[in-house]
Amino acid sequence: MLVRPHAVGHAVTDGRPEVSRSLGINRAGNPAGGLWSSARDQLRWARFFLSGDTSGSRPISDAGRGALIRPQRPAALGFEEVGLSWLRTRHGDTDLVRHGGNVSFLQVSEFAMIPERGFAVTVLTNSGGGGALGAAVLHWATEHIAHVAPPAPRRVVGSPAGRLADYIGRFETGDLAIDVTLSGGALRAQMVLPDDAGVTGPPPFEIAFVDDDVFARAVDTRHRS
Repeated sequence: MLVRPHAVGHAVTDGRPEVSRSLGINRAGNPAGGLWSSARDQLRWARFFLSGDTSGSRPISDAGRGALIRPQRPAALGFEEVGLSWLRTRHGDTDLVRHGGNVSFLQVSEFAMIPERGFAVTVLTNSGGGGALGAAVLHWATEHIAHVAPPAPRRVVGSPAGRLADYIGRFETGDLAIDVTLSGGALRAQMVLPDDAGVTGPPPFEIAFVDDDVFARAVDTRHRS
C-alpha cells in the first residue's frame, strides 16, 4: 500500500492502456525497489553524485561515490562494464553510467549520468512503453545537450543459417523470462514474468546476432538518424 500521491502504473491490454490495480512489487522486493521518488529528487541525488554538493550530511564519502561507478567486471550486452549498482556504456571516448528501473513493467525509468560532463538525465514513466520513451530522451539529451555522439552500432555477424528454430523457446533467468519466437524469417524476443500472469510485459522486439550464440536488439545494431 502506498499512501502518498503517486503515478499509478498502466498495463497495455489489447492495445489499450489500463490502470493497474497492483503496485507491481511485494514486501520482499521492498529493499530493492520500494523507495519511491520524483524527478526532482532524482536530479538532487544526481547533483550530489556528480559533485558531492549537498545541503545536509553526505550519505557516502567522495571515495565511496567513486567506488560505486568504478568498473568491476565486463557486463552483458548492451553494457560494457558493471560497477557497484551502476552499469557503464561507452559513447566514443566518453563513459556513461546508468541504472534505470522497472517495476513489473508498470513503472519504468531511465537514469543516466556522464560524470566528466557533470550531466544527468532522468525519465520516470508509469507504463511499460516508458522504456522506449526513456531511451529516446536519453539519446536526444546526450547528443544535443551533453554533445556526446551516440554509441557505434553493434556489428552484426548474420543469423546462423538453418538454425533459427534452435533458438525458439522460453529462457528463464530468476524472476524474468525471455520468449523467443520466429516471425517473418526473423527472431523476436519478449520479456515476461512467468509467475505474474497479471503483468503484461513490453512488446516483442527483433533480435540480431552480434557473435556466435549472442544476440542483441536489432535496433541497437543500426545507425540512428
